[in-house]
Amino acid sequence: MSSTAPSQREKENNQGSTPQGLTRLLEELHEYDDYYNVGAIMGRIIKKSIPERFNESDESKGEELSVENLRRRNIEILDDAGLELQPVATGALTTADQEGIPEKKRGSTMRLNLQDGKKFVSYLGRLNPDMMNDNDRGTLEEMANILTVQLKGQYNLESADDRLLELMGNLDEIIQEYKRLGAGDCVVDLEKILEKAREGALREYMMAEKLNLHKPFRKEGFILNWQQDITPGGLEEKWNNVLDTLHQINQNPKAKDIYAQAVSTAKEAVSNAIAEVLAWKKDYYLSTSNEVYLGILRAVENKLSEF
Repeated sequence: MSSTAPSQREKENNQGSTPQGLTRLLEELHEYDDYYNVGAIMGRIIKKSIPERFNESDESKGEELSVENLRRRNIEILDDAGLELQPVATGALTTADQEGIPEKKRGSTMRLNLQDGKKFVSYLGRLNPDMMNDNDRGTLEEMANILTVQLKGQYNLESADDRLLELMGNLDEIIQEYKRLGAGDCVVDLEKILEKAREGALREYMMAEKLNLHKPFRKEGFILNWQQDITPGGLEEKWNNVLDTLHQINQNPKAKDIYAQAVSTAKEAVSNAIAEVLAWKKDYYLSTSNEVYLGILRAVENKLSEF
């Protein structure tokens, strides 16, 4: 499905280094993710098996959202902002073709990587804060979130990942451009990452943050409040992971502040967990089960006293 004349969508996308071009690119990536997730794939398979429900437009949309066509339509903004598309498998399901032969189909999500940090900084530098509307600022916020997620969970901090090096090498300038554009609140997490990287304790900060140990304990959410909905075996495994994490953080002398906060948070969390278990009504949990939970938590409390 190709044409020499650019479509309206392509005309909208090929606006070079305008925030509207990046906005449209991100919108298309959302469309791609919605179309290629495992649940959507299963839904189309079911619809295809029911003639009256089958819609050929579903198939043509898949071609329109192919990686090749996404790149072709967005080539100017990708090149101008130093970005690249990377499809990533997200899951799989096994179905049968018309002859009953099993076939595996994979879901996919589209990752947006920073390929050339200098180009991205230059792209941001050409944006005029006085001409930006709320939609443009929303685009900048989403882009900052993408970079943050990549640093926290998609790039390997233990290896010389080119994408990681490219992002970290230009992170300071990216943050400064965001501030110039009046979007400094979008890069608070990125600033913290840069700060810890300069201190030589980024890996330890990431480890602590993953378990909410990087900040004071709060009685909300599941992490560090595992006793609320978990088996005794699961509870023991979770807290053993906390203890192992504390040992690892403590290996880096540059992470002393992270370690101190993490230990304090862990101690407060386990004290809270013990208090909660003691308050459980016996008609809600078996008293024998209560003792099992208490035994696990008190053992953790004793180990934490040694930190």
